[in-house]
Amino acid sequence: MKHRDFKPCCLCGKGVMHAGHVLFLRLSIERLGIRADRVQRAYGMELLMGGNALLANVMGPDEDLAEVIDSQQNLLVCGSCLDKHPVLYLMLLGEKGDAQ
Repeated sequence: MKHRDFKPCCLCGKGVMHAGHVLFLRLSIERLGIRADRVQRAYGMELLMGGNALLANVMGPDEDLAEVIDSQQNLLVCGSCLDKHPVLYLMLLGEKGDAQ
């Protein structure tokens, strides 16, 4: 990261090294919404294929079932806030989910 890319912690509003921690997080967050009409079409296709979701996915339209409503990029979380808030735990959960 370049100097110009640094900004205050999104939780406490202080610099990312204000407490002397050298580790911090950079987060990207997206809020998504389900497209109910598309989910219903996909479910209908599953029913037509005898409940076989894999076959329905191949035979049906390749539509996005959810769309990004808004997003926030490059949020920084300082080391002090990492100690107080379980943000890092979410990253570890994501790694476990990828392995399964």
